[in-house]
Amino acid sequence: MQDPRILRIQQLLEQSRYLEAEQILRNLLSAKAEDQNLLSMLALALAGQEKYREAEDLIQRCIGLEPDYSWYLFMYGDILLLQHKMIEAEEVARRAITMSPDVASYRALLANVLFSQKHYEDALEQADEGLALEPDNLNCLNLRASILITMGRKTEGFATSEQALEQDPENSHSHANYAWNQLQRGDHHKALEHFREALRHDPENDYAKTGLVEALQARYWVYRLFLKYYFWMSRLSGGLQWGLIIGFYIGQWILSSLAIKYPAIEPFVGPVIILYLIFVLSTWIMQPLFNLFLRLNVYGRFALSKLQIKASNYLGIALLGGIGSGIAYFLTLNTVVGFAALACLLSMIPLGSMYRPSQAKNRKILAGATLVIVLAGLGGIVHGLITGIGLNNTAIVFFVGIFSYQWLANWAMSKD
Repeated sequence: MQDPRILRIQQLLEQSRYLEAEQILRNLLSAKAEDQNLLSMLALALAGQEKYREAEDLIQRCIGLEPDYSWYLFMYGDILLLQHKMIEAEEVARRAITMSPDVASYRALLANVLFSQKHYEDALEQADEGLALEPDNLNCLNLRASILITMGRKTEGFATSEQALEQDPENSHSHANYAWNQLQRGDHHKALEHFREALRHDPENDYAKTGLVEALQARYWVYRLFLKYYFWMSRLSGGLQWGLIIGFYIGQWILSSLAIKYPAIEPFVGPVIILYLIFVLSTWIMQPLFNLFLRLNVYGRFALSKLQIKASNYLGIALLGGIGSGIAYFLTLNTVVGFAALACLLSMIPLGSMYRPSQAKNRKILAGATLVIVLAGLGGIVHGLITGIGLNNTAIVFFVGIFSYQWLANWAMSKD
């Protein structure tokens, strides 16, 4: 008969209650320090808390104790995937498949890694091979659906997604996956319904919580446009994404230069540049700004993560500061107050996006950069109050920081 404590640990891991699982596992390991089953489950519990280094050490220890057991390689690959270590994860997944070529879950892992790298044809091939081995494998079915929809083969994709739901109507991940696919399709009503169903079956499903937030915000047409842009960009390769970002910047610079050289075209170029700048600003602040409004919604308050709430708080403070300073500027026409208004509004870019990367180390990098930028903004205001000059040297440092941050943040988020 299986130890009830092991059953309890498995239940906690399924419910994403990783800290509780870790505590029970460490208790059991105090008496059985080399128990590979306990060590591997502890690795999963730690990975769920983003304690990746210790999780990797533990699973590598398990592999060392039993090198012919391919399941440990699968777990190791999954931990690497969580860290977005795609090259290493792909290598480990292929090793697991070589060792046990008839396990569908290993094909699903490799398909997931390849899908994350945007190697869509190869990912689809692995998902199909997994389904050939195990036709009812939910991971392969859900991945196949997402890959097909991303590739534009929507009819096949939605049919596969519905097949996964029919197979296990109470599977939280299948409901969440189906909902995300509906969101890409533009049906936020159906997406919302299935995100709620996913959370009914598993209230700790972060994949569903994130989706619920997006579906609630998609009720507004402005946010739906943003989502379409987001999904479109996410389908592009990293090189194409950078090409577009750089192309937009160069295009804006060329238009500005032409307007200076040929004043006659300025009335036409000016609105284009203004629209471009509004577009750039909106891509950075749209999510946290809508998160701020979403906190008035009962489902929104439940679904928002602590980091999303913090980001919306910071953005709200900057927005209020910008509005207040803006009103004061129009009343006084004081350039220092004008800089304060601009600094508050531009600070919304880093304040609203610094927690967006999924990797903790990249969030720390952006948070550090944001702190420097905010301090430069405050320094520029103080410098201006002392000297009476709005565009002082410290203010220029702030503007350079805002410009540089966008490149840094794009790099950090491209790692996701």
